[in-house]
Amino acid sequence: MELRLRNAQCSESLDELQNQLLIKSRLRTYKSAQARHQKDLRQSSHLLQLNKEKIELHANRYRDAWEAIGRLIEGDVPWRKLEKTDIRCMEDPEDQAAGVARKKLGKWSRRTGQLRAQEISGGPQQVSNAGDADSAEESGPDNTPAKVEKRWRKKRDEMVKRTGEGFRGVSWIWWAADGGGFVSDESLYNGLRVEWAKLYARLRRWQEEVQLVQEEMRRTLISLEWTAKLWDRRAEDAGFTGIHAEGASSYALRQAALFHRLKESYTKLWDQDYSYASESEDEQGDREEMADIEGQASEYVTDG
Repeated sequence: MELRLRNAQCSESLDELQNQLLIKSRLRTYKSAQARHQKDLRQSSHLLQLNKEKIELHANRYRDAWEAIGRLIEGDVPWRKLEKTDIRCMEDPEDQAAGVARKKLGKWSRRTGQLRAQEISGGPQQVSNAGDADSAEESGPDNTPAKVEKRWRKKRDEMVKRTGEGFRGVSWIWWAADGGGFVSDESLYNGLRVEWAKLYARLRRWQEEVQLVQEEMRRTLISLEWTAKLWDRRAEDAGFTGIHAEGASSYALRQAALFHRLKESYTKLWDQDYSYASESEDEQGDREEMADIEGQASEYVTDG
């Protein structure tokens, strides 16, 4: 009997938690779009604080029931453990922070590419970026292509685990909706449909972007090879006579060697980084991802 009561408590707590998170999302929208004066802002903040207390209350009720079920069955609890990071709205402000991190990651990537190209061409290794705070931090003896690339790879490995549209997901509590009869049920399920459509669109768009980038990489290598051969031909027939012919031939050979080194460098770089793209290219993995999204709704208990 107690086990059934605890299962019902978990189910009810999740429904109440979803309800309060929907209210939180709407309160945030109202505060951002409508609250302009001190009185309105103070009232909105007060409502958000009350909402936060209710969210914590229902989360604690769920955790208490989860621990009680664990003691009763003395084994694996059929309900998922509720972590602090799981308590979030469908559209969470953390997604905006992830977008900022993505932009920073892209800037590091461009800077590393610039330094690598300068190292190959034998040019200066300092890149001037007016108004870029990171440029001042990266100036000095540590601003070498190898060290900058090492720092960038470390940042990329950290950010790639938590940023990007392809890595964003909805908390499992939204897939565990069982229709508890609350007023928000219709909007809840409509929101789930919208989020599912967004997830599917992001998944397909990610796969398309990977294919486009891989094609651009292939064409870049072909273009570099073609340009290198063009300068090789110009070195053999520079179109000049006497001392000018020798100088033109030397310049053409230098340009050909530059493009050959660029091709070798990019080939080596992309061979190392290809593992990040190859996983998203697989259509079987695409289907497995969608199956996982659709199957998350079954990861909860509705009957004791």
